[in-house]
Amino acid sequence: MVRIPLLVAAVATLRPFGRAVRPKSAELDLQPDHVLLAQQFQRLTPRCQEQLEGLQRDLMVACQLRESRGHDCNKIVGNIFSGWARPRFFETLAASDKEAMLWAGMWDGAGSEPGRTTKQALFDFADSVDADTVHPSSKLGKMVADHGDLEACNKDPAVYEAFTDSSDNKGLIPNFWNQASKVFVKGMANKKQVSVVIVVNKDLNPQAERSFQKSVLYNYELPELAREVNWSFEDGDPWHPQVVVVDLKGTCDEMLKTMKERIEHTVLNEFWVQKWLKKKPLRCLPCTAPCMLDENFAEKVKKEFNRKWYHFW
Repeated sequence: MVRIPLLVAAVATLRPFGRAVRPKSAELDLQPDHVLLAQQFQRLTPRCQEQLEGLQRDLMVACQLRESRGHDCNKIVGNIFSGWARPRFFETLAASDKEAMLWAGMWDGAGSEPGRTTKQALFDFADSVDADTVHPSSKLGKMVADHGDLEACNKDPAVYEAFTDSSDNKGLIPNFWNQASKVFVKGMANKKQVSVVIVVNKDLNPQAERSFQKSVLYNYELPELAREVNWSFEDGDPWHPQVVVVDLKGTCDEMLKTMKERIEHTVLNEFWVQKWLKKKPLRCLPCTAPCMLDENFAEKVKKEFNRKWYHFW
């Protein structure tokens, strides 16, 4: 018997021209289309399908525990994978107790460097700078980690195929990470987080297997950071965090240039983002071997937050 995942797909709606509409946290009242999404799940490789369905089941349970009666969690969770709204319960799952840290390229196992590029080194470093890695420190991040970080889907082309005509639909994995990144960064903005530490262990060659341009950080989290900063200025309540990058490849100049271009090109009107980056320029500290993510290096990062320009606006 073929398993049909309890997910839905959404039909596109037209938006007015003009200023981009800021997405609401409440789920949209959309007509579900179970067939398209179910068919897309059946196109996945077995291991990828197992990981995504496991994550979907966990999200269903979380939705049922947190949403009020009368809400259709089947539709709500389906909207996440279809590229639509970010529901209220999804935002609560992404919350962190401390300031949130972003990262890319850390792993455990063959080829990793203890004290430098392992996830344990990352978690210890986060503690040293009084931060949390939203993935997996948050409940949502732990859900993803519990299902193999969805790594079985990385090379499955079916997860990158749009399955509806909506411009918001980029494929199962892009849809999920787009929504997850929104709630991760939204949590930072809501707390007016004064600093954002980003640890990167990725190659800047777009063709490399472990390319920075293929990372969740580059494709989803940096653009969402730009959008939240832009919206905060437009709403009259500016959020202007200081971003400090830790580059384990030692390519700070190129890394900052790539990040800055990605951030600036996300929003239609770059004025507020450029104003932010002018007052609080991206900072980068290289940490190539034998540099370790230890207490000594953590102190160097924290010193960046004590510079005079850091507190100026």
